[in-house]
Parts: sequence; C-alpha cells; structure tokens
Amino acid sequence: MHADILIIGSGLAGYTLAKEIRRLSQDISIYILTQDDGAFYSKPLLSNSFSKHKSAESLAIKSAEMMAEELDATVLPKETVLSIDRQRKSISTSSQTITYQSLVLALGASPRQLSLPEAISDMTYSVNDLEDFAAFQKQLEDCKAPLVIGSGLVGCEFTNDLIKTGYALNVVSMDNYPLQQLVPEKVGHRLQSQLESEGAHFHFNTRITSARKENQQTIVSLESGTELPCDLVLSAAGLLPRTEIAKKADLSVNHGIVVDTLLQTSEPDIYAFGDCAEINGYVMMYIEPIFLSAKALAKTLTGTPTHVSFPAMPVLIKTPSLPLVCHPPLPSCEGKWQFEEQGNDIRAMFYDTGKQLKGFALTGSFVRERMKLAKSLPGVFATPENSAGNGN
Repeated sequence: MHADILIIGSGLAGYTLAKEIRRLSQDISIYILTQDDGAFYSKPLLSNSFSKHKSAESLAIKSAEMMAEELDATVLPKETVLSIDRQRKSISTSSQTITYQSLVLALGASPRQLSLPEAISDMTYSVNDLEDFAAFQKQLEDCKAPLVIGSGLVGCEFTNDLIKTGYALNVVSMDNYPLQQLVPEKVGHRLQSQLESEGAHFHFNTRITSARKENQQTIVSLESGTELPCDLVLSAAGLLPRTEIAKKADLSVNHGIVVDTLLQTSEPDIYAFGDCAEINGYVMMYIEPIFLSAKALAKTLTGTPTHVSFPAMPVLIKTPSLPLVCHPPLPSCEGKWQFEEQGNDIRAMFYDTGKQLKGFALTGSFVRERMKLAKSLPGVFATPENSAGNGN
C-alpha cells in the first residue's frame, strides 16, 4: 500500500491538513491513520460540554467514513503505528506496512501523568478525547464531591463547566493563582473570585500527598495539611507533546518534535505540526497555529515550499463566568503590567522597558478589544519567505 501523503493523526490538525491539500490538488493520494475511530469533532468543546448535557456521540460531527468521502482520502481507524522506516520511507502497524512519499506527524499531545496515591488512582480521569469525555461523563452521574487538579487553561475551563453543571468542587494546584502562565496575578485572582462565588474552592501552592477511605468516602490530604472529601478526580495538569514515534525513528526531539518553519523534521520528507511539534523552539497548543500551519504545509506538500509565520494570536479562555482573553508576553520580555478597571472588568496591558505593548489580558467587556490590540503586537516569529521559500 502506498500513499503520496501519509498523515498520522485524525484530530483537528490531521483533518485540516487533508482539507487544505485537497483544495490544492485532486490527484494526490492521502492516507490518514488514527488510533481511535476517526470521528471528527471539535476538541475545544470538550471542556464546555458537561453543562450543556452533550454526549460524546452528539459531539462527533462526522464519522471516519464521512470524512474519507469528503476528503477523497483513505482513513484507517484503530491503527497504531509501531515504527517508521526512514530509509524505506514506510511505516508499520500491527496489521500492515504503508510506504509514503511524504509523512506528516499530527500526533497531538497526551495528558501529563501525575504521581497520585493509589487510593484515588481508579477514580482519576483526564479528558483529552471523545472516549475520555464519555468515560468521565458516566462517572459524573453518581458524583457528589468532584476534585480538579490543575488551574491552568484546561483546569479553569473544566472547573467553570462543572460548576455550571451544578457541582461544588475543589481545585488543587501547585500554582499561585489561576492561569498563572498566561495572565497577571490581578486577572487570575479576579477569575478565582468569580469561580469561587459560583461554587469552586481553590487550594494553591499544594498537591495531593495521600488518600484514605473513611466511612465509604475517600478523603485526600494535601501538602498544606488540608483534608478534602473526594469521589471523582479530573486531572487537568497540562499536556505533553506525543513524541515517542519520532524518538524511536531517531528524529530530532526536544520538548516536541523539532521542525523548522517549513514544518520539516530532521528527516527530509517527514513533517510534524500541531500539538506534537516544536517550531523554532515554540510548542503552541492552540487552534490558530494549527490552521496557519496546515495552510502552509499543504502548499509545501503540493509543490510550493512555504514557511509558516505566526502573527500575534490572542488566546480565548472559555470561562463564561468571566469572559477572558489574553496574549501573554514572552517569558524573556522585561517590562511591567498596567491595569485599568471598570467594575468587574480588567484591561491589563504589558509594556516592555521601551514602552512598547508586548502582551495583554482582558476580561468582561474589554474582551471585544482583543483583535485591535493584537494588531499592535509583534508576531511570535515571522520569516521573510512567508509566502514561498526555497525549501532549505
């Protein structure tokens, strides 16, 4: 079996790339391999669908068969890639070997695995795909004391969704405040206050150290000394790029699979993008970089080498209790935050030492200013060959 373009992964990255390729060429053969059933769905909706009483089935927009027909592609579900043979330009699964002209790794990311007490291991879940969503939703039916681990973007979105579902819950985090990696402390505390007013309770600078069964209930002990009842745990402690296949094939891997602005790995004819990739030192686990990367890579794979370039891309946090959007400054940027408040709304602007705007965080009514402010910010990185390059 041979594919002109072989894509491993049927998430938003894999399917979006296939759509972009098909817009440019009707003749190229496209194969898409995936470990799951290949259904197409919007992954960002997972963290806002419990309160809407959505089922995993209702979130699946199209089946693998429908996607194959729409894309005029071969979609192979329930396939696990065992190895990549770079010399023979082939991949092996448990059932077959497929050769390729170009290989694209759109592997996504996996939930960070935490070291947790054995007493809660069988009640701890992560929600990273439709199957995870269905499993956690089933457990929620009889849940009375849910607990969320993590106060980053995903943790805050799930916390907001669960309190909107009607749960009072505890959130345990090693950070100092919500969204610590994305927004200034004042904005994080404003979100915390809003979520706590609706039923969440945060425990910062601590972690779960032990757990025990007591009167048919589980009690978790925190490093801070606090004890909490718990009958279901949602681990939202971050994601890690999936790099195992790339490491096994001796591709260059750092935090993610290392690629250049052509999205090419250390091996010619093998590309990577999306959550699994590290582009010029950046791992960007957001939606817009996926769309921009897919457009550029589709051109490259159809004969026009095209470098990807990222403008300023505000991050929309799906916390309806407090609408929030941000564009954090680079960690290396020196400067300070300036704040303007109107009632419960905050406009936070980060200026560098030269008084140039380098980041922002907006809540409530200020959120509508996000695109105007984004145009004032520099891109994550840009290349002079953005529209077309020489392939080097």
